Amino acid sequence: CRTEPAGKGDVSGINTLCKEKSKMNILVKAYSNLNVGDDLYLHIVFRRYPEHTFTLIPNLYFENYVKIFAAYQNVRVEGSRSDLAGRVMARLGRPLLPRQLKEFDGCIYIGGSIFIENPDNHLFDDLLRREVSFFARRGRPYFILSCNFGPYFHESFRREKETLFLKCADVCFRDQKSYALFSSLPQARLAADAVFLYPVPHPAKKKAVGFSLADLSARPAYAHLFEQYFSYLKQAVQTAIDKGYEIYLFSFCSAEGDERVANLLAEVLPACHKVSYTGDMNSFLQSYLSMSYTINTRLHGVVLSSMAGIPTIALSYTDKIHNLIQDLSLPADCLDLNTMHLEKAKNEILGGDISKNATQIFERLDQFLN
Repeated sequence: CRTEPAGKGDVSGINTLCKEKSKMNILVKAYSNLNVGDDLYLHIVFRRYPEHTFTLIPNLYFENYVKIFAAYQNVRVEGSRSDLAGRVMARLGRPLLPRQLKEFDGCIYIGGSIFIENPDNHLFDDLLRREVSFFARRGRPYFILSCNFGPYFHESFRREKETLFLKCADVCFRDQKSYALFSSLPQARLAADAVFLYPVPHPAKKKAVGFSLADLSARPAYAHLFEQYFSYLKQAVQTAIDKGYEIYLFSFCSAEGDERVANLLAEVLPACHKVSYTGDMNSFLQSYLSMSYTINTRLHGVVLSSMAGIPTIALSYTDKIHNLIQDLSLPADCLDLNTMHLEKAKNEILGGDISKNATQIFERLDQFLN
């Protein structure tokens, strides 16, 4: 099934020439770095459209992703990253592409913080621009889903991405602040984070407090917060221990330094249990969602806790966590690490319409694939 090149009245490639939908081959792009949130996105997409074939080309951890998605009959994982050249290219943000992009009927890029202004990302920005243009020239749709925009510092960066978005079939933001920047575009839409669509397990609860961690010291824009952040973690862990709770330190993405922070805490407070995500999503969620309380630096830790009805405190070092809680009135207290101000939750339970809201992420993709 092919699409006509987009005209003024078309949202880049969704209107197809054929009336009957055939099995399609779709390129899927994501932050393939063994990150809980991004891997949940992939599971959700692959399960939603079992009749179509999806090709994933991981930046890293090729062998892991082959294993993670081995049970999916509709998923192909291509492109080994075990060689030195592959590792160097991955660090530069240039994933290995298939020999001929023309074999794909469309592309889905599903991610969270995709559009951060960073001089080191110019190779990634160039790759994305060329990819989107490739699909647009051939009248094949490019979908960008469940993303937020920023931080950014120059209007020229926003305008550059606006030009990019005009070539896409769909750009669905997960927060109101990002959407407001591009709301005039026909491509721009707003829906709750895609992870709200994942069917979470509900294991028996332990008398335990879980902490999702992030290595702020490795992020230049937030490194100044690390000392205060780590001090808060130590105090919170010790308080929970004194009240008779077990402590679990969760690494949602080891590659981003979560494990390093867990190890630093465990050195000071050796009674802590450490749990790292390595690709077994069910095992990780069974452990994480068995907590009685959680304290989360990870956005998707907040989402998962809210879905499972686990009381949580979000540690907000960036707008995206605060925006998530505000936009959806999530049942989560929010501690701003910049000011150490604690904002209490407005609701005690998750609103029943959030999963319906999140389903809207796939509204235009459903039109194309179904």
